[in-house]
Amino acid sequence: MNVVVPFPEQPDRRPPAVKRPEGARPVLVMTELRASDAEALSTYLQSPAVIPTTRLASGLLYSWTTQDRADPVTFVLLQSWESLTQYRAYLAWRDATGALDTLMAQLIEPPKITFLDAIDDTTLPCQAPRG
Repeated sequence: MNVVVPFPEQPDRRPPAVKRPEGARPVLVMTELRASDAEALSTYLQSPAVIPTTRLASGLLYSWTTQDRADPVTFVLLQSWESLTQYRAYLAWRDATGALDTLMAQLIEPPKITFLDAIDDTTLPCQAPRG
């Protein structure tokens, strides 16, 4: 299965601008995808209309897309958002554009989405011991 998705040129094909609600806490969103065809899903996710467009979403702090070495049909998307409100607005936009239907057609089961809250001070840099 080869999926080609063009880069969205129209303004309505870009993620909505949503302000972070006052007092909102950041959230880490972990989305597990299980592909019917790992190569096709990888190509789709890397197409300009998917991951690069996601990175334009307001409130998205970072986004990693990973593939399980032991089980290559499993992909895990790790995203940090300024707020759950901004993530939900982004997801609603993806649903309205039909992108979620395109994604679902490539999966063997529904995505598993987990919302995680940091329990430590995530603003501190990590420092590995030298030696």
